Amino acid sequence: MKKNLLALFSVGALISLNAQTALNTYIGDKAVVKVEANTLFYNGGNLSIASDVEKTVINEGNIYVTNTYTKIGTPSKDAGKEFVNVHKDSDKYGQLIVAGNGTTNTSNTGFLTVERASVNPSSINYLNMGIPFQGQVETFNDIFGVAFRGNCVLDKSCGQRYSSTLQKWNNNKIVWDAVPTATKYQPGYAYNLNLWNANLTSIFQQAHATSKPVSYRGRIAPESVTLSATTLIPNYKGDANAFSTANWGKWKKNINNYNEFYETYVANNGAVGVDQSTTAGKNFHQFGNPFTSNIDLSKPDTYLRINGQAPSLSNYLLTISKFTTASNIQWNNETGTTYVGEIEAEQVQSGMTTSWTKSGEALLIRPFEKFTVNVKAKDGSSDLVDVEFLFNDQIKTFIQDNADLGRRLGDLSRSAASFSQLEVYFTKANGDYMGFPIYLSASNKFENGTIQNNDGLNNYAYFLQEDGESETPIANSETTNNVIADNYVGKPITLGLTNDVATASEYAFKFKLYDDNIFGAVESNLVNGRKFFLEDRKNSQVIEIQNNQEYVFNLNEGDDLQNRFAVYWQEYNKLGTNENELNKYKTLVYKNNNYDYFVRLNNAKKYANIEVYNLQGQKVDDYKNVVTTSDFKLANLTTAGVYIVKLTYADGENFTTKVIVK
Repeated sequence: MKKNLLALFSVGALISLNAQTALNTYIGDKAVVKVEANTLFYNGGNLSIASDVEKTVINEGNIYVTNTYTKIGTPSKDAGKEFVNVHKDSDKYGQLIVAGNGTTNTSNTGFLTVERASVNPSSINYLNMGIPFQGQVETFNDIFGVAFRGNCVLDKSCGQRYSSTLQKWNNNKIVWDAVPTATKYQPGYAYNLNLWNANLTSIFQQAHATSKPVSYRGRIAPESVTLSATTLIPNYKGDANAFSTANWGKWKKNINNYNEFYETYVANNGAVGVDQSTTAGKNFHQFGNPFTSNIDLSKPDTYLRINGQAPSLSNYLLTISKFTTASNIQWNNETGTTYVGEIEAEQVQSGMTTSWTKSGEALLIRPFEKFTVNVKAKDGSSDLVDVEFLFNDQIKTFIQDNADLGRRLGDLSRSAASFSQLEVYFTKANGDYMGFPIYLSASNKFENGTIQNNDGLNNYAYFLQEDGESETPIANSETTNNVIADNYVGKPITLGLTNDVATASEYAFKFKLYDDNIFGAVESNLVNGRKFFLEDRKNSQVIEIQNNQEYVFNLNEGDDLQNRFAVYWQEYNKLGTNENELNKYKTLVYKNNNYDYFVRLNNAKKYANIEVYNLQGQKVDDYKNVVTTSDFKLANLTTAGVYIVKLTYADGENFTTKVIVK
């Protein structure tokens, strides 16, 4: 059996909100309500709709209801047509938030149509999705005009399993469960919609060919949903402890109750040594957005409990991922699950501080999108953990741009002011993405080489991890997320390509830059003089990387794919290049091997005044008229603490940065 799966995805735009206020709004069949894009319609109480007229409510913006949304009268067979969240394009779509009492019962009786972008059914057989509706699964007949097929029962091998309309992910058993007729939608779970059905294929083909959205109708989900899970495959010696310590090689060939190997469910992507891993395939959980609005996962303490504790109090770190429209996922009975194009946000820790790295987009989940949460022990152990997800009002958001994530929730595990991140996509000449994006993060919060572990992924492109002691790349330490301290200046960080890449072809690197945190995409360059450089050793070329830049190159037979490219942080300082001229004009604070702190000054300026403050706002150093012809030593930065260095040049240009002395 071989299948392709894809999650619904769209890119957001920043929403500006203009409030209109109403109480206990009643909408009859003679009314027409339209909410324009980028506008918030605020209802202060309950919302009731008594109309069966198509598009009585046309929502291109955002509607917020503080209590319940109810349907007056007996719902028609096509209930939901009267209230439409309109999909205009990939970054403009209507959203509905129903807040209120947080009940998990069926208090919301209102119906809704949610329009979503179509997908190409010729390349996608199973569509990963969350379902924001409640009610019987057979209502798919009312949505698409296609009879629901659910002839298989739970935990039984069935000849019609792969022609059933839906499958539902079981987080406890690592399996896509059957969804029999006469069962109910369960908002918050991840589902597969089977596009092999000829009638469904026709509907999606027509929509995809004409760039029209697909309409999903149903009775909206409750205000909140709570789900819990613990990974334990059935019948593994009857012992959770035995399964916890078993490596992937010992149980991947076990057969589940649907007569399938477990290795067809766990994505290993050909990783070297994965058979010996005791963590592969465990403690990862797939969910779907249960709501008719976006949800914000950037602060786990608001929605997640691990073994009964908030994540910030636990001994675990999270990776949250979702698929993009460029994803290509293969589900194969022989080789297991492989995929490319997934994006993820990963937590790393230095000292007592936890930060997100990689992609902020992975933390913004749109209606109908599915996402995966992977829980990893900080000590690398394989203990099975109990997780509980609290999908509630706190994570609902109208925000459609990941750069704005978390602002409604306050401080959301954002990083220190000196955090900078480079995102690299490796693509073919035609723009097709190859594999996962890779990331290089630099911060004064990290020690050199603080990456938690190697990803173990056979990705087309990778970085080599740095050794924290010798500050040199570690051979065979391929990782998609390399974390360095911001004093790792001017040293090569290998950007390698695997031997799976075909030579005699044209490729490109596409770059994105992030300032302060992974939600802070920049327009062109990083602030405060921070920079990344790309070195192409074959072409003897060095470029300063800018946001949204593309570097195109040819690969030929005999190219050294593992050593041709390198990335440098802050400086490219090889002798005999023009980069030495560039370095004269940088302003930065760095630490040498003797743990002395220096300011690199802009040689084009005459002199500078330098002030140093502690976090209490007290001035601890004040240097006047410092000449700029050489680096200046901050002699008194010897006591552990956090300091602010403020520099003002003679012409008024200024520079401020934070320094952590340990």
